[in-house]
Amino acid sequence: MTPPEIPVLLRGAKAIAEYLGVTAKHITHLHRQRRIPTINVGGCPCATTGALDEWRLMQAANGYGAGNAAS
Repeated sequence: MTPPEIPVLLRGAKAIAEYLGVTAKHITHLHRQRRIPTINVGGCPCATTGALDEWRLMQAANGYGAGNAAS
């Protein structure tokens, strides 16, 4: 049995964008509109990989593809 993966904290729009495969500008836009599971730490958007994975699954279930994540 393999242990569950420990979520990693991603700091900054660039790190989140690289994880999701979109642009940092898109992440900044989603963060400002509160359409992605991020928090603000010292003016910097942060998210855990676990929260982003769950969000991505919910987006897929609602019919959003990878190319238009929450558009």
